[in-house]
Amino acid sequence: MSIEFPIGRHIIGMVFFFLGSMLFTWSMVSNKYFSTMVRIQDELGHKVADEGSYRFVRHPGYVGFIVMALATPIALSSIHALFLSIIVSIIFIIRNKYGYVFMPSFQEINSQCV
Repeated sequence: MSIEFPIGRHIIGMVFFFLGSMLFTWSMVSNKYFSTMVRIQDELGHKVADEGSYRFVRHPGYVGFIVMALATPIALSSIHALFLSIIVSIIFIIRNKYGYVFMPSFQEINSQCV
């Protein structure tokens, strides 16, 4: 069973999907060390990104992805998918909060972020 959303909600979902994808893309372009794996790329002289979208948000790729994940079911009018998107978003928030704890150079990264 599917609940039909008004056309305005579809449009809002598409707008937020677009904005989330733009933020995600901007974070990839702004950070030459952008990776889906949480790791320090010492071989490339990795440093904490502080330009582009990283001036405003510490993890703009995560924020952009979460916005896209939550906007997609709204744009497609799927309550079931929205429930799953919320679960995925919570997992990403947990990964963001605890991902660095398991890295050997966690203290070094944290000290670079003001």
